[in-house]
Amino acid sequence: MAGSSQTLAVRAGGIELNVQLTGDGPVVVLLHGFPDSLHLWRAVVPHLVAAGYRVVALDQRGCGDSPTPAGRAHYGIDRLKEIVPVWKKEVGSNGESWVEGEYHPKAGE
Repeated sequence: MAGSSQTLAVRAGGIELNVQLTGDGPVVVLLHGFPDSLHLWRAVVPHLVAAGYRVVALDQRGCGDSPTPAGRAHYGIDRLKEIVPVWKKEVGSNGESWVEGEYHPKAGE
């Protein structure tokens, strides 16, 4: 991740998620799909930081450095929604822009 980064273990939904904060400014939260990790966004973060955003990227439950709880009940959309109040507290933001998706860099990026 680019810029000055801070890595946190943020408690959300009963587990501690691995989170990286980078940059300053309005908050953009980057969410990856399965089975990726926050490193999916490594080529995107520098551009967002350069544009003046504070980027929040996390390892979703069961991915990257976040724990893998047993059972399907731990992976529903209701668990994802539990993250929202955590950002408001941990990041100190009243508004966020959320980006979810898959980013497939070209070979060599």
